[in-house]
Formats: sequence, C-alpha cells, structure tokens
Amino acid sequence: MLKRLTGWEWSFAVTTALMALVAIYTSVLTSERQQSLIDSARYNTVFDVTHTASEFLQFEAAVGRFALTPSDAAKDAVQLRLAIVQNRLSILKQGGVALLAARRADLRLTIESLASAIALTVPLVDALDEKNATRVLDLLSPLNQPIVGLIGTANQISVESVDRRRLDLARVYWAGLVLTIILICCGIMLIALLVRRNRNVHHLAHTDHLTGLPNRLMFGEILSEMTSQSEGVARSVLMLLDIDLFKDINDALGHAGGDALLQVLARRLTAILPKPS
Repeated sequence: MLKRLTGWEWSFAVTTALMALVAIYTSVLTSERQQSLIDSARYNTVFDVTHTASEFLQFEAAVGRFALTPSDAAKDAVQLRLAIVQNRLSILKQGGVALLAARRADLRLTIESLASAIALTVPLVDALDEKNATRVLDLLSPLNQPIVGLIGTANQISVESVDRRRLDLARVYWAGLVLTIILICCGIMLIALLVRRNRNVHHLAHTDHLTGLPNRLMFGEILSEMTSQSEGVARSVLMLLDIDLFKDINDALGHAGGDALLQVLARRLTAILPKPS
C-alpha cells in the first residue's frame, strides 16, 4: 500500500513540480529563439529580392546600351548580366524568398513573370543583334513596375519581420522575467519547507511524543551544557521526580490510564515552571 503524503511532503512535491515546469518552459522558449535566430541568419529576404531587382535593371540597361552602340564588349556585358540574373533567380527559388512566395501570391506571380521573361531572352541574347536587343527590351520593360513593387514588398516584409521579432523578444523577456520570479518564489518556498522540516525533525528528536517534554536525548544535551560551563556562573539545580505506585495505576487502569496521568502531570509541570526551565 502506498504511503500517504503529509502536508509538508505535498508542499515539497508541488514546489518541485513547479520548478520542473518552469525549467521545461524555459527550454522551449530558448529553443524557439534559437530557431528564429538560425532562420534570420540563413535567409535574408530583403537582400535577395533587392539584389535581384538591381541586377535585373542593370541587365536591362546593358541591353539598352547594346541597342544604341552595338559592340562585342557590349554584347559580353549583356551576356554577363543575363548570367547574373539567372543566378539570382535560382536563389529566389529557394530559402526564405521561396517560403515567403508560397504565402504571398503577388510575390510569387512577380517572380514567375520574371523567370518566364528571362527564359525568353536567353535565345535572343545568344544571337544578339540590334533587332534581338529591341525584342529583349520589349520583354523586360513590362516588368519594370512589378520589379519596383517587388522591392517595396520586400521592404514591407522586412518591417513586418522586425516588428514580429521585436514582439517575440518582448514576449521572451517578460516570460523570462515571470519565470525568474517564479523560480525565486519556488526557491524561497523550498528553503522555508526545508527549514520547517528541520525544525520538526529537531523537535521530534528532542521531545517525548507522549508528554511533549524534553526526552532523554535533550536531557543529556542540557546536562552536558550545564557541566561544561566554567566556574563562577550561577549554580544549577537538578530535581528528580517520581510517581508513587505508578505500576499499580497501569495495572488498574491500563496503559491508557497511565499515559493520561503522565500527560496531566506534564501539563501541570509546564504550567508552574518558568519558561527557561
């Protein structure tokens, strides 16, 4: 059969459980913030989108320069810019931008339109001349406004992300503060319970459970303290009391009657003796 817990044992168990819950919740908060920091370090959505838009505009400008003054150097510049834009598009299709595009239809549509236009320009750039340059510009010019809007969307996302992380940090701060206060309170409760328990143990070890008077262990400690005192102090008095015919009382009234007599006698002695005694 399981032992029934006492009041202080229940208090100790509840305090320990609270401390365990606080520790678990603190671990969860730490894990969430760690994952958020990892995501922030891994993906920089604003940088990726802004850089892609900048490379697109430079690609369009390079095509425009070739259309005005065709040359091998201008053609090489167009091909280089096209390769850079293709690389930037591959980056947009993964990481944080891809995750964001899956939730934002406008962002996803702009990226898909840009990818389609760039795919159409590849054969034209491979056989680049003045006529193909004009065709490339015709494909790119409708994307100018969406690309500028893409930069605005990225900035808006950045502001929202900063606000969200600021709120998360505030939540973690206040949660950490509350948890710290709870831990301090639990620690104080635990210390108080241990002190109370130690007092109870000391009382039980030095007191007779029937009469509530100091027991043999306490008597020995008091006697040792009295005999170890230096000379010149006030003398102490040791008085021995005995109950006549106590065996007859036990035989006539039983042990319960004898115990009752001892309890009455203990109360009367405690009442008439001064407190230090």
